[in-house]
Amino acid sequence: MPNWPMAFVIGTVVLLLALAWLWLLHRPHSETREGLKALGAMSWRDFSGAVLASLQHRGFQPPPQDTDVLSGPERQLGLLLTQGDERWLLACKHGTAYRIGADTMAELVEAARMRGASGAILATEGQIAPEGRSAAHQFRIELLAGAPLWQALKPHLPPALRERVEDGARSRVRRLSGVAVAASVLLAVLAAFGLRGTDGAPPQASDATRAPAPPAAESRRHAFQPSPVDDVVETDEAVLQSQREAVSKALMTAPGVIRGFWISKLTLVVDRSGEDAIVWPQVCRELERYPALRTSRVQMNPRAGSTDTVRWRQCKTF
Repeated sequence: MPNWPMAFVIGTVVLLLALAWLWLLHRPHSETREGLKALGAMSWRDFSGAVLASLQHRGFQPPPQDTDVLSGPERQLGLLLTQGDERWLLACKHGTAYRIGADTMAELVEAARMRGASGAILATEGQIAPEGRSAAHQFRIELLAGAPLWQALKPHLPPALRERVEDGARSRVRRLSGVAVAASVLLAVLAAFGLRGTDGAPPQASDATRAPAPPAAESRRHAFQPSPVDDVVETDEAVLQSQREAVSKALMTAPGVIRGFWISKLTLVVDRSGEDAIVWPQVCRELERYPALRTSRVQMNPRAGSTDTVRWRQCKTF
């Protein structure tokens, strides 16, 4: 007869896994995809205004004469922003049709250099080609594209637009959740009839067909061994942010280090007064305390008055 209890357990587990994937992974991805389409449909003025509002929230400030949005020559050359004592060049590539490669990154770096900026920010709803991301990693270019762009601009968009995108993503996930429920019920029915006869005692194997028991040493060799603690990487953003702050605070008291600050989630900038051979081990020691930060990119700025150049390094690689 059908084994309904076991089939119910199988169907329930499959349904819970499907719902977790739909609501925790697929819904944010769907919202980001529709959000980028909505951003692409905005006017240039509204899009650049949202980008500028997002950066102002992070402490970037435009020159007094450029308190509105990118327009006129600034639309082509980019807007010069300040953050503390640093100057940044903001460039917006508005539209989902863009596919940005290494050439665009090189032009942006040159434009930033000509205008005296120490770094650049590129915001676009388009695609960043792999060679473009590689070039951005080599220079001091922060990319606002894809999910990071949507999450950064989302709080600064009109409520009606934001709610339309969120409601659309939720509606799609609800429809898919209904499909998952129906599929799990069908799977449970099939499992119930596929497990018929398992309620009784299993047939005993004869002495001729019974497989020999594995040696004790072989069993121990294949026993489950837990992964090292170092392989567990923290993914909670609040915890990661506190870890970044801890690294910056520790570097403030390190010999030969002026300060260490984060320009993005995985990019640490170190201003130093000491030799690289003295400063670099201290930077790595602080980063390697936290598994999620071990592979962060580190921009080692030259000492004041020296002929050194900016160096990009990593303590650990993937």
